[in-house]
Amino acid sequence: RAKGGKFPKNGSSLHEALQPAVAALDACYGKALGKKPKLAGSMTFSWVVKPTGKVDKVKKDSDSLKDAPLAACAIKALKQAEFDKPKGGPVKMRGVFEFAK
Repeated sequence: RAKGGKFPKNGSSLHEALQPAVAALDACYGKALGKKPKLAGSMTFSWVVKPTGKVDKVKKDSDSLKDAPLAACAIKALKQAEFDKPKGGPVKMRGVFEFAK
């Protein structure tokens, strides 16, 4: 879900922009599974895409996993995402990420 400015129509998709972060999230989850093999659930994050396309202000909104190292790793992963430069100012985004084996 996004609020605020808009991304250019000819730019890369939101899905493409999040792919490096999703790969990093998978790595975070894999590391957490090494310590907690039954770990599963979801985390919801919100963040801002700055006019430069870089991610800022990543915040965990909810977390059914209750795993602080995984949450910290996920925040770091989401900060790596880079979007097309939005038009009209920063864009507030929110995403739910499911973690399951």
